[in-house]
Amino acid sequence: QGLRFKLTTVVENMSSKGVYFRATAPIAIGSRVFLFVRLAANENTVGPGLKVAANAHVLRVEQKSPGSYGIAAEFSGYRLL
Repeated sequence: QGLRFKLTTVVENMSSKGVYFRATAPIAIGSRVFLFVRLAANENTVGPGLKVAANAHVLRVEQKSPGSYGIAAEFSGYRLL
């Protein structure tokens, strides 16, 4: 069993196949992750938006700047909440 942690971040890109998000530390390529994403139609949306729960695995890690990493993960399954 791997390390468990909670991370609040901003998703930069998401599709039906995967997600690209920022993290403050790298996540090892091949790691399995569980993601809970809250989506809004735009910044003016009021009230709860669409939520997605997903299992994924990390495909790519890019260091953007000191303490900032871009993480690409492919979904292995997801559901809309």
